[in-house]
Amino acid sequence: MLIQRYLLLIKRISLLLLLYTFCRLLFFLLNQKAFESADGYNLLMAFIYGIRFDLSIIFSSNSLFILLSILPFSFQESKNWNRLLKNLFLVVNGILLFMNLADVEYFKFTSKRTGYDVIGIAGDVGSQSIQLASYYWYIPLFLILFVFLLIKFYGRYEISSSKKLGLLYSWLVVSVVILFSIFIIRGGFQYKPLKPDHAFVLTPNVLGNLVLNTPYNFFTTLSFPKIESVSYYKSDAEVKAIINQKQSKLKLVNGKVNVVVIILESFSREYMGIGNSNQGYTPFLDSLARASTFFDHHFANGRRSVEAVPSIFASIPSLMEEPYITGIYQGNELHGLAEVLSNNGY
Repeated sequence: MLIQRYLLLIKRISLLLLLYTFCRLLFFLLNQKAFESADGYNLLMAFIYGIRFDLSIIFSSNSLFILLSILPFSFQESKNWNRLLKNLFLVVNGILLFMNLADVEYFKFTSKRTGYDVIGIAGDVGSQSIQLASYYWYIPLFLILFVFLLIKFYGRYEISSSKKLGLLYSWLVVSVVILFSIFIIRGGFQYKPLKPDHAFVLTPNVLGNLVLNTPYNFFTTLSFPKIESVSYYKSDAEVKAIINQKQSKLKLVNGKVNVVVIILESFSREYMGIGNSNQGYTPFLDSLARASTFFDHHFANGRRSVEAVPSIFASIPSLMEEPYITGIYQGNELHGLAEVLSNNGY
């Protein structure tokens, strides 16, 4: 097996990583308004954290190419074989880079990285493809540039100037590359493999979209369960009427008051004295309830702690098997309790 073949493989993976990083930079430059509240340090960390997701999708999408490139067989030096590998490399990565580029503009409409849900509008996009290409003319232009760079720096083998490894060492390298690829694809040695929610660890939360790349997010969310479309009310007017009716029964408070959110773990109404025939175990909470607006009906919005935070702070009940903050919709733009309080001077 030629040593140069391994060096060229590293060069090709490095080229892809460079192009993915450039896509992230372009994504940031054309969507700066979305990240204007982030400081320089967190922006830099977003680019650094993004390398982990870029490498994961690069190795997973190119796993077949990587394997076929390092197999220690004589046909590796065949021109037809190498032409096949080159075409595989260009087609796979050309498609994924286009997905990354397209999301530079599509993000403006969705405020999140594109997932598998975009398949639902694939027909509309196809029918308007010419119009979209002319309006966002720089997206195809960048794609052409990227494909040119892939072809230009793909490289070729120089058999006469490359040293060979023995068969035993060649198969040892193959084993090491496979194990290393698995490590990169799963994102490290952590207990759970890398998932899109691992990107949302910086402040502000929207930086998670900068950390992610679109191909990774799209193919990862393919395995996420879909949410069933349901309708509980006939119209928006009916919903507003119910809300207005409930609001009219609330106790009005003059001036601004302190807002305290108390979250209890593994707690239910039966432990309280108010609203029950027994004395209960929460005299202080009972006293707060008597001096406040107390809702008689209590229903659990989920079965696990991870489902409590979206329910309490964003009024999102558990409607899916997958918790909201680890599911496909966790990157959606929300208007929660913190924003409502902030808009009212808190």
